[in-house]
Amino acid sequence: KIENIHFDGNVSDDPTPWNSGNYDSFTGSQALYIAAATDFTVSNCKLTNSNWANLRIANCIRGSVSNVQTDRSRGNFGDGVYTFKSIGVKFSNCDAYDFTRIGFVGEGDATTNSEELKYVNCTARFGHDNSVDYGGSEINTGFWAENTESAYYTNCSTDDTNAQGFIFAPST
Repeated sequence: KIENIHFDGNVSDDPTPWNSGNYDSFTGSQALYIAAATDFTVSNCKLTNSNWANLRIANCIRGSVSNVQTDRSRGNFGDGVYTFKSIGVKFSNCDAYDFTRIGFVGEGDATTNSEELKYVNCTARFGHDNSVDYGGSEINTGFWAENTESAYYTNCSTDDTNAQGFIFAPST
């Protein structure tokens, strides 16, 4: 159980101006990475200033993430929350703000899908400087589900992202 903590990944400053040589040149770390956990809880936390995702959840089973705010995720994979090959994770009252790729990602790979991801009252705001602007391949999106079975969204919203609000890519 992780509660009432502020995690800071200490990402480097934004480039001035953004360009093809620096859009993915950040240093720092991910604020919080949860791997291979079962029945975990993260609540009332702030996750800031990360190179890649502020919150990364990988290969987990049954989790609850509530009242979590992410702020300032950077780089080609600068996601607010990234969930990979996980089952039964619920996000409620979470906010992803100021990201350079995606606010909330649910993703699997060619062999293992994520399953039963639930998002309730979550917001993704201010996605900017996506890598396609500088020669990369990633776009800004509020919510993204790829190789994910049974993703549910209730009262979720996205605002001020460069490309899309919600993207659903089928399992391969």
